[in-house]
Amino acid sequence: AYTEKALAAGLQNSKAPMGSAMVVDPQTGKILAMANLPTYNPAEYGKVQDPAAFNNGTVSAPYEPGSDVKTLTMAIGLDKGVVEPDSTFNNTDTIKVEDRTIGNATKGQTGNITFQKAMDYSLNTVFVTVAQRLGDGKSINRNARDTMYEYFHDKFGLGVLTGVEVAGEAKGTVVPPTDIDGGAVRYSNMAFGQGLDVTMVQMCAAFSTIINGGKYYTPTIINGTIDDDGLQYTPNALKPAREGVISADASNKVREMVHKARTAFYASKDRPGYYVGGKTGTSQAIVNGKYVDNETVGTYLGFGGDSPSTPRYVIMVQVSGPGMNLAGNTDALPIFTDISNWLLDYMKLQPKG
Repeated sequence: AYTEKALAAGLQNSKAPMGSAMVVDPQTGKILAMANLPTYNPAEYGKVQDPAAFNNGTVSAPYEPGSDVKTLTMAIGLDKGVVEPDSTFNNTDTIKVEDRTIGNATKGQTGNITFQKAMDYSLNTVFVTVAQRLGDGKSINRNARDTMYEYFHDKFGLGVLTGVEVAGEAKGTVVPPTDIDGGAVRYSNMAFGQGLDVTMVQMCAAFSTIINGGKYYTPTIINGTIDDDGLQYTPNALKPAREGVISADASNKVREMVHKARTAFYASKDRPGYYVGGKTGTSQAIVNGKYVDNETVGTYLGFGGDSPSTPRYVIMVQVSGPGMNLAGNTDALPIFTDISNWLLDYMKLQPKG
């Protein structure tokens, strides 16, 4: 209920007409909240004018996730040992992939910088560099693309039905390297979150995996069942985790990187004594099959809790609207912060001194 309340307040502040939010336990895969606005009154089902109100956008609306995916790309690089948080890269604000030139939205962080700083400033060029280092170091060759597809699709479950017990789940698309469209340019875009379609539930499950020690839990909304008389309660048997999706060491490092990325700019928004991290995402919208300049989707994906080693919750927020340029830091992040600060009390988590 509070997640829906926080989402409504955030949409009112940003004037965005549409939004979705999820809260997940990254240690079990249990979905604690799903909220979508606009919604409808079930008691007045027949009065709904727009059938889209019946959709659960967290599972049924694939979208290009944007910079949220950079956390996954960095996790791959750390797991494969091709980068470290303090590894350096010469940033010139542009990088060429075949006949395309890719630039950074944030300019000026040029010169020899660390990958941590690249995460802080969300620099596209550096995540393309991670993709190159998964290959021969100079190009996003077939080996690099095979590795990225293995992690994104097979390990993290992007573009794969999660099996969450909600009607209307969509699969999305991660183009394989064997496809005619699965070349270096496509995979350079995928490295920073464009050129693939995923759902929020997929992103939450993947993000939970990279920050919980490397265990993939199947998302679930069923806590248990009762018998026909409503007397006997049986807890739901969770599907066993897929262990070792990434190493515990890589998970520890990417979790700390995401924590530092939040604290670099937004530490004052979090209550002291808690461990919170997150990543902004702002992606171009596709209208009638083409990218448009006058519409973006803003997202924020993060975690929080009372322990640096054991995140207690993952929250994802998405805001959008036709013809609106919405950003992860200004429109989605405040909703995340609202829910996160409330959850600390709801879960009775104690701050560390």
